[in-house]
This record gives sequence, C-alpha cells and structure tokens, in this order.
Amino acid sequence: MEHDKTAGPKPPHCADDATAKRGTVEGEGSYSAARAYQKGAHEFAKKSGAVDAAAQDAAKAVEGPERAALERAEQAGKAHAKGEDPALRGTTRG
Repeated sequence: MEHDKTAGPKPPHCADDATAKRGTVEGEGSYSAARAYQKGAHEFAKKSGAVDAAAQDAAKAVEGPERAALERAEQAGKAHAKGEDPALRGTTRG
C-alpha cells in the first residue's frame, strides 16, 4: 500500500520504497527474516513429497502414542491465550 502523498510526510517508522527494496528496515517487519522464512518454506514445498510426508507424520503423531503429549502441549498453550479469535467462528465483536 502506497503512502498518500497528499496526507503529508510519511511517519518516521514507515520505510520509503527505496529502503524497502534494499531491505534495510529491520523494525516491526524484518525483511531479512521474512525472506529467510519464505525461502525455506518454498524449498520445503518444492521437495517432491515433502509436504505429504510431513502431513502423514503429523497424522500418525496425533493418532499414535504421542497424542497425550500433544494434547497436553495444546492445553498448555491455550492456558496462556487471551481467548479464541472470533474470526475463527465467523463472528465479530460488537
């Protein structure tokens, strides 16, 4: 999304187009981390059968002896959560 030039100068935390293209801003949005993640995700997805194999491994873990440990980990994570995202249920706060 481009900055509306009629609205005045860009806030100091916004990168200009040249800075964003160079990838030097490392504030809230880390360009280098995003590139590294995206590269890894693409390489993983390109591997023949890697995604299917990972999905099968995950299904086996949930259905097998790891199930109890996975459920405990899920409950521990939910205990720290502030609540479920209403968007998951198609509702909004109002």
